Amino acid sequence: MAEISNRGEIPLAEMTVISGGLGAAFYFGLVYVVTRYSYRANVGFGLACSLVLAQVGLIFVGFGYQFIRETQATPGDGVKPFLIPLAERFFKQEFKIDQKQVRLFSISGFPSIFTLFISSWASLAYGFARVSPSAYAHPEQLSFGLMFWHYVWQLVDMIPLVDVWKNVHLEDPLLETRIWPGLLVVIFRLIVLYIVVAAAAKLLGIKKRTQSGE
Repeated sequence: MAEISNRGEIPLAEMTVISGGLGAAFYFGLVYVVTRYSYRANVGFGLACSLVLAQVGLIFVGFGYQFIRETQATPGDGVKPFLIPLAERFFKQEFKIDQKQVRLFSISGFPSIFTLFISSWASLAYGFARVSPSAYAHPEQLSFGLMFWHYVWQLVDMIPLVDVWKNVHLEDPLLETRIWPGLLVVIFRLIVLYIVVAAAAKLLGIKKRTQSGE
């Protein structure tokens, strides 16, 4: 087998943006179909599928953060890359890493990562809602699409100092009447906050500047 260094080079940023966007769209469709039809078969079966999808969504988020770590790593960071070498073997191409382009990709790749995560999390929340529909103000309106929009609303609502929904006069499409749906929202927000802060720190080099005393 020829070594990777003898194969053609392709820009890593462009390749990952295209594959990430297509993958996110396909995965959202998969989550929609699985969630829609699994609950028609049986609520317990649907909830089991939703739990698996939520775990898959978290794994995708972890891969996204690992990609940022690998592309922004320096020899002294001690980061052992495995995603990029795996992708190079899969595509049989050597990826050319341009730090400026990769940084722009990492920022532009957030919509795809959050689409994967939100769709999985919305499926899980929809499963719990099917078990206890009275936890929401209008249980007759519950659907996966509405739950997905509910968590998109929560995500946008986290943007500080902007008050997007207040300014455009759009209310949360789902109102909780019990504690557990609110806990799901709190956990969701904490995960998103961790992702954003950790990724931003890596992209902006905050950790490196702190360690070097700059």
